[in-house]
Amino acid sequence: MLLDFGLCKRLSSSERLAFCGLVHALAELDPDRLLASLTSLGFVFKQAPEPFDALRALLFVFRNTEPDAATSRRKMRATARQMRGRRVARREAAKEEGHALEPPAVPGVVVFFMRTVQMLQGLCTLLEVQLPFLRPFALRAQQALLAHSRETAALAPPLPPPRAPPSSALQERTLRLLHALADTAEVVGAQVCLFVEGRCVVDAAAGRMGLVDARPVRPDSLFQLFEAGSPPLAVLALQAVQRGELGLDGAVATTWPAFGAVGKAGLSVAALLEHTSGLSEVLPPDTKLAQLCDPAHMAACVAAAAPDASAAAVAGGPRHEGAAWGWALHGLLEAATGLPLR
Repeated sequence: MLLDFGLCKRLSSSERLAFCGLVHALAELDPDRLLASLTSLGFVFKQAPEPFDALRALLFVFRNTEPDAATSRRKMRATARQMRGRRVARREAAKEEGHALEPPAVPGVVVFFMRTVQMLQGLCTLLEVQLPFLRPFALRAQQALLAHSRETAALAPPLPPPRAPPSSALQERTLRLLHALADTAEVVGAQVCLFVEGRCVVDAAAGRMGLVDARPVRPDSLFQLFEAGSPPLAVLALQAVQRGELGLDGAVATTWPAFGAVGKAGLSVAALLEHTSGLSEVLPPDTKLAQLCDPAHMAACVAAAAPDASAAAVAGGPRHEGAAWGWALHGLLEAATGLPLR
């Protein structure tokens, strides 16, 4: 139910679930689900939407409340200036590409919803209340989506039985541990598969597929893997070392001169492979999805970026430097081999 100065809008079941999906996407920083929820609510995008812009704008709508009205107004004005600047930049980019930037058609139910959220924000400021605004919305959205998933799963046809698990004491111990972790909510769901000398000795699974996905995890369930490309990239780099195309103690910039900019001239190949380059936070602001999917463009961004010494020397030893590490290795391997890396 949405209330707006006496006006009342009752949400349909599909609208309610779409709004729950929108809020959950914001809480999980999931731009794909966010765009899917907006489309379900009736948004009509005239051009391919930029998911990070939508995520950024709606996260501001659900920002933590500010008890001081003057501070709240300052933050809103500053954000409005930033958003206007981004709109102007997008309009200029669209003009250079030969097309006009058309805003999406916003359905009325979304206008009601956003106005209700703004009223709640204003009420919190009026009452001088500070709270993490998104958190209670996200909790209720997660509960509603999980309940809907359970109802849907109960109506789905049964799946074929999973493959037979190996018979071993280690399999039983692993399975008990996974179930204990899932039952105490220490993990949502998990899989463990262990091969020893070509023989499967553990093939266990427990829990559910996601925070809002009630389907049980099976040994054959498929998950999205993050940083799955890191081991192959590292292997390619070490193979280049073995062939004499790279030296572990040599500077990256010796092979890839562009990388030597802004204090990185002495950074060695070994330091890059050890995730101590200090490049983990070099993602340029306002990077578009198409640019993120262009390794050559992102490698050039990393080459032009300054390293962060504090990020390289974190407590507890090196930590994975993420996408920037992969883009740097992409540029290094292409420079070393003279071959495109695809």
